[in-house]
Amino acid sequence: MEKFKMGALCLVLWFLLPRNSEAEEFLYLPITRTPVITSGFCGYRTASGACHGGIDYDVRDDGDGIFAAADGVVEVAEDGWLNTYHGRRVYGNYVQILHDNGYRTIYAHFKRGSLEVSVGDEVSVGQLLGIGDNSGWSTGSHLHFEVRDSSGRKVDPYGDSPSYPNCGANHLWVNCPPTVWVDEDRDADTWTVEEGDCDDTNPNIYPGAVERCNGVDDNCADGVDEEPAASYACRDSVDCTIDACMVGAHVCTNRQNDAACEDGDPCTTNLCIILTGCRAIPKDTDLDGFVDISCGGDDCDDSNMAIRPDAAEKCNNIDDDCDTETDEDWLLLGTSCNVGFGECRRSGIWVCEPLERATVCDAEYISGTPELCDGLDNDCDTETDEDWPELGTACGIFPCDGTYVCSLGGSGSYCNASPGMPETCDGLDNDCDGETDESPAEFSCGDGNDCTVDSCVLGACRHFSRDRDGDTHGDDLCGGTDCNDLNPAVWEYAFSESRLTNSAGDSNSPAVAWTGSELGIVWEDWRAGIPNAEIYFARADTSLARIGDEVRVTNASWGSREPSLSWTGSEYGVAWYDLRVDSRSEVFFTRLDSTGLEIGDDIQLTDHFALSGASYELSLTWTGSDYGIVFQDSRLSSMDIFFVRLDSGGIAIAPEAPAISDSGPESFPVLVWTGSQYGLAYTVSIDGYQQIFFARFDSSGVRTGAVTRVASFDSGGRFYAETVDLVWQGREFALVWTKNMASGAREVYFRRLDAAGVPLAPEVLVATSPDIIYRVAIAWNGREYGVIWQESSGMLANVYFVRLAEAGSRLGTVIRISSTARNSEKEVVVWTGHEYVMAWSDNRDSDWEIYLGRVSCGW
Repeated sequence: MEKFKMGALCLVLWFLLPRNSEAEEFLYLPITRTPVITSGFCGYRTASGACHGGIDYDVRDDGDGIFAAADGVVEVAEDGWLNTYHGRRVYGNYVQILHDNGYRTIYAHFKRGSLEVSVGDEVSVGQLLGIGDNSGWSTGSHLHFEVRDSSGRKVDPYGDSPSYPNCGANHLWVNCPPTVWVDEDRDADTWTVEEGDCDDTNPNIYPGAVERCNGVDDNCADGVDEEPAASYACRDSVDCTIDACMVGAHVCTNRQNDAACEDGDPCTTNLCIILTGCRAIPKDTDLDGFVDISCGGDDCDDSNMAIRPDAAEKCNNIDDDCDTETDEDWLLLGTSCNVGFGECRRSGIWVCEPLERATVCDAEYISGTPELCDGLDNDCDTETDEDWPELGTACGIFPCDGTYVCSLGGSGSYCNASPGMPETCDGLDNDCDGETDESPAEFSCGDGNDCTVDSCVLGACRHFSRDRDGDTHGDDLCGGTDCNDLNPAVWEYAFSESRLTNSAGDSNSPAVAWTGSELGIVWEDWRAGIPNAEIYFARADTSLARIGDEVRVTNASWGSREPSLSWTGSEYGVAWYDLRVDSRSEVFFTRLDSTGLEIGDDIQLTDHFALSGASYELSLTWTGSDYGIVFQDSRLSSMDIFFVRLDSGGIAIAPEAPAISDSGPESFPVLVWTGSQYGLAYTVSIDGYQQIFFARFDSSGVRTGAVTRVASFDSGGRFYAETVDLVWQGREFALVWTKNMASGAREVYFRRLDAAGVPLAPEVLVATSPDIIYRVAIAWNGREYGVIWQESSGMLANVYFVRLAEAGSRLGTVIRISSTARNSEKEVVVWTGHEYVMAWSDNRDSDWEIYLGRVSCGW
């Protein structure tokens, strides 16, 4: 047994000596039972991607004891965190120990309140530290054991070392290294390590040696400088001193101990004089030359040098001259006194002044304040409220009469006549102002219906249908026919139009953006002849008159088609599909300044050189910091919707990627930005029938939430292309689409979705026609929607417009906005803040031109 102890001691010394191995071997398992490792060193990566820099051991739910792996000093003992606390402390309650070789061990996730050690404690190998648990960032009860070298680097205690290559993975620490046996007396003090010599390199250190005050365990017994042996070595030759070894400093001290000289005589002062011994002197505690009166002297206060028989009497409530009288020279002391007048008058008593040479009245003297109307003499002139002579006199009109009184705060006076009750519609003068049923009596008639005007007539409430401008046409928001109930001269929406282009070739597929002061319009133009369609741009004012000349945006050898336009607040972004590269349909983008001049060159966003398929039918939107573009693409053998984001300079933030590729052939995407996310409406062909779907994407273009099927079509209906549009109105989404029924009816439908894409109500029928309906568009003006669509009969097509309430019900009548019996198509609509503006392509003059229209109601 003694030999085993000696071996264990050498192992401890072996651990604490510096070595060059990459990992340190430890001598003691850090838990009470055979350990179960739940995660090895770097067994997984943390959320930030860092290596798990320790080893986790299973801990029973009822708690296991955690023990020190080697000797050392406690640096951290955190013991205040709840077991289930997550977030602020990764380790929770934990202990960190510094070892002599510069290595540190960390023991994490102790049970709260279980630590057995504190900061600064010296601990030995195998010493109990506390009870294991799951405090801190923990997925269950376990011990996180961590080893760091002197540079702070986390090391694997299971790793091989050059000295002990068999101590690598899958070996327990208790088996490494082998026991070292020491049985020689290297310092020739007749004691070996096996016999208990704790320092076999120093002949003055051995069992039984004299313990000195020197910071060394001289006798290898009870520690360093243990008492009383160390202090005994500090004795001097003076009996009244206290001789001790200073703990921590390892230095002897010899302090005088006056108590050792106490002789029991209260009239002497006993002192211990270092190097001399005890001395007794007559009691004169305050050293004023007068002996304490209790010891036969005449000093009545031997603790105060200023009090003695020859002192002068002061005004301080003290017997300064020891004549048994106090303050006998100041006869007014303690009697009452007054200062000031009115609100400034204060009472007190005569007291000694601070210099103790006279008496003063201790009442506080204050100066007056401006007179207030409050019944007090504020300015201390012996008069009260003298500035308001009307106080107390009669005022007011019966039945609301009263008298003048001071106002709250004292700034003046007022008549306290009753103000009466609020005026109500009852034929009485409720508010005592001499009038009956005047405003706000009609407020008491309010019925909570925004579609009525509430009024008080002859003491009774009346509710009239709302016609605020008095033109006999009721507000259309209340079921009437007046689209502007604030202007009696206007009650019907009026439509006007203007031709924008005059090209030798066809102009088609317009897109419109409102800047806040003018319109920006782009379209595809065939004036250069087939197949060379180009993108053109123009501006128009609020009267639809063109501003300046048309601007040619593209100049490609093949067709540039179907542009999409966005306004950023300072410039335009334009996207389109183009056949200029080997006749492949690719998506292009460019930027235009506020006048339509191109900023930089065209940017090609897709490249099908190594791919089959094409890209077209795109939708562009601006988020406030970057652009989002969706488009149809057939590169994956079926029709899918791809998504790409561009920075404000038009450079792709990331390569285009499929956004929707999971339901069937998808087409006709429409993309909008809500301020925090994208909304996407599109069509999907399932079993030969087109269906409407909706999806959401976060700001980086990643799809969030479930896809919503907005409308589905079975054998009872067919779906025509180019017929879905989407708008965000600040709280929710609204969609419009067309349905071509097998019965022959053609219909336009509307539906609301919340911000998560969940339908808020069933779909609403907006319009029906025996003709084919397609190409719908929708705009929101802050309180209602404007919807536009195209109806085609034979070789002719016309465009129609209608207003919808927020819930989808129609407001007013349907307006035909194309005025000739020729084809009109590919219409779009925007709200300018005052009116709806739409653009479409029209061939009334035998070739296709871009027309602009306005629908307004005198706002």
